[in-house]
Amino acid sequence: ATRAGEVRNVAIFFSDIADFTSISELLSPYDVMYLLNRYFMQAGDVIERNGGYIDKFVGDGMMAIFGIDESPDAPLRSVNAAIQTLATVDRMKPFFAAMYDIEFDIRIGLHFGEAVIGSLGSVGHERLTAIGDVVNVASRVEAANKDAGTRLLISDALHEEVKDKVEVADFIRIRLRGTSDRITLHEVARLKPEAEAELNERKQLETM
Repeated sequence: ATRAGEVRNVAIFFSDIADFTSISELLSPYDVMYLLNRYFMQAGDVIERNGGYIDKFVGDGMMAIFGIDESPDAPLRSVNAAIQTLATVDRMKPFFAAMYDIEFDIRIGLHFGEAVIGSLGSVGHERLTAIGDVVNVASRVEAANKDAGTRLLISDALHEEVKDKVEVADFIRIRLRGTSDRITLHEVARLKPEAEAELNERKQLETM
């Protein structure tokens, strides 16, 4: 990608750790570093296996982009990555509970829309990233989980791209922070079996 960038339709993935401030106060900085690295390593692997590009880690937050390669199934891959990331976290919970006596969980928000994909940074420190309102909205969708008491919410725009391939547990109408308009967010429970089989088949073909 060039510095000028290219306009593409992408799915943006945002996640953060629930009650991370409390966890940081309970644990030593060394333990916080260990916890974050253990989580980011496994979550990052899930993102990349689903064709996502990890944009950045900020504190306990992670941002990833799906669709840089203009893959037509990027929206579905982003949802699959989110579901698999939550499953990975569920497998990590007993370890963190036994090791640190904490309740470890994350929240994820996804949005789909147009962004400029290009490189940013000073010479020698350039990094591929996405710029546009789609990024801001995805971050706010993630934040909406806290008030809604959910773990995974996707925007209406992304839901339109995958609605025939996912099972939705619930939906909410909410005014996102920093905006005046109310939008619909969908709580995704799982992929439909046929959609999951389709993704797995593509992975096998790509591996071959």
